Amino acid sequence: MASVSVLDIGRTTTRRQSLWRSLRGELKGSEYTWALAFCVPYLGVFLAFVVYPALYGLWLGSEPSLYSELFSDPIYQSTVVNTLLFIGIGVNLKMFIALLLSGFFMRPGWWVKVMLMIFILPWAVPALPSFISIHWMLNGEWGLLNNLLYAMFHIDGPSWLNERWTALGAVIVS
Repeated sequence: MASVSVLDIGRTTTRRQSLWRSLRGELKGSEYTWALAFCVPYLGVFLAFVVYPALYGLWLGSEPSLYSELFSDPIYQSTVVNTLLFIGIGVNLKMFIALLLSGFFMRPGWWVKVMLMIFILPWAVPALPSFISIHWMLNGEWGLLNNLLYAMFHIDGPSWLNERWTALGAVIVS
């Protein structure tokens, strides 16, 4: 319950608001109706795509024999290792680099603003073209990176996205 301070002849007293009034806030009449009308689609999508799948997953996982089958599967173990590596290396490394860059971008100077724009631009570009570009660069047969390795050092590059460790490294870097 929310309480509101009321000034009463020089001294402060508190008066309780009803729960309904505190939930409505300052909205009156049709404003409240419109606010509810705009919230209903969000609530429907949230229930359909978040709450229902979570509850359905819990219901599917209620049989104990499924867990023994899951833990004995070798694919599950490699998936757990990949996930822990991705979280441990990828997320923490990106956070550390972001912390260093944020300190760097606080410095004065016009060139710092240009560098900031260069760093922010890939974030503003949609994700799908970035993923497609990275896939083309790391293609094992005709990718940009393998062509550069062959042109500069006359070596055939690996199949970046088909080998476990290079694919995991590519996912972490991208």
